[in-house]
Amino acid sequence: MITITDTKGQKHHLALEAIARVSEASAACRWHGVHAYIKTFDGQELGVREDAEQVLAQMEAGSV
Repeated sequence: MITITDTKGQKHHLALEAIARVSEASAACRWHGVHAYIKTFDGQELGVREDAEQVLAQMEAGSV
């Protein structure tokens, strides 16, 4: 599992198997605190404070 923080400051724990895509946010979104988007296989999209590289690093560490 990985831990991410949404724009309201709430922590979420996601199973690696649930994550379909991790994308960088645009400059305008970054200004509002969204640094990456995580899309899950059930169709939800989460705007998170972590950079996409940080999310991917957590995913790689969690898959060991």
